[in-house]
Amino acid sequence: MKDRNTIQVINVTGLGLSGKSAVTDLIGCFDGVWSPDNSFEFDFFRLHDGLFDFMDLLENEVSQGRVDIGFKKILLIAYRMGVDPSIFDLKGNFYSSSQRYNKFFNKNFLNETNNFLLSLVKDSYKAHWPYQRFIQSNFQTFIEKFLLRINLGFLTKKNIYILNRENLNQKFNSYFLTLLKNLDSNSHTFAFNNLSEPYNLEKLFSWVNNVKNITVLRDPRDIYASAKIKNNSKDSFLGYEDVNLFIERYKNNASSVFKGKDERNLIINFEEFINDHENEKKRIINFLNFENLNFIESSKFNLSESSKNVFVWKNYPELKKDILRIEKDLKDYLS
Repeated sequence: MKDRNTIQVINVTGLGLSGKSAVTDLIGCFDGVWSPDNSFEFDFFRLHDGLFDFMDLLENEVSQGRVDIGFKKILLIAYRMGVDPSIFDLKGNFYSSSQRYNKFFNKNFLNETNNFLLSLVKDSYKAHWPYQRFIQSNFQTFIEKFLLRINLGFLTKKNIYILNRENLNQKFNSYFLTLLKNLDSNSHTFAFNNLSEPYNLEKLFSWVNNVKNITVLRDPRDIYASAKIKNNSKDSFLGYEDVNLFIERYKNNASSVFKGKDERNLIINFEEFINDHENEKKRIINFLNFENLNFIESSKFNLSESSKNVFVWKNYPELKKDILRIEKDLKDYLS
């Protein structure tokens, strides 16, 4: 059995509608493994100016000004993604970006994240700091400029933070472990959808201890058909409404998938995961060292339901013209 004192993290990622949720659901059927509902993706680490970017900035950037602004950005991002406001919480609803991570992390996401970030502060001082205007509201900037004009500039001074750069990896993983225990204190393995995207896995491997990544790829014809017909692609941020945009977006993303040789990375094909399921399941078990874990049959993963998502494009002859375009322009990515 796995040592419950040693936490393993699994990132399951892929291109949009690639079938990664089915793989995450399968992994969640093993004893002692936590996996999320399909509606939950933890984006706080991977998004632009998110925690991975901030940790890289803190480790590598020599400019104290850049570090200070990055620190204030990540504090604001953490609040916006973490707050779970009631209907009467005007401030929370005004700032919330609707992820509501506090709800998922036993109401402790904001406390644990703020404690971690503030623990990095070595010292601070107050000074005029015009660079902060780029991360505050226009109204606040207007008020500050007005105060400067009437010789009340002392009211506009900002806290400027000096951060401790020592033992960053240890501090990050201690924080992350605390977060994981707020998801489930009894699990030894935690599987996430899109903790990191499949393009730049170096940050995931650099900051998260004992982590493995599974990238799920899927036939672009099925992705297009699923988006166009089954998921109503109109106005989707995935850009699947127009076949030309879809082709360009898919080609750009698929060609950028991390394919470096790394024992922590596994690439699987969704069609093979379904059609050759037992062998692909064994590959996943061996990759994750799950050989001694009990597999618990549950409604979480349903092979017969997932199999309905293979060769979806064949069921929609009205998409034939678009499918032919995809077959021509994305021939290197067909299953």
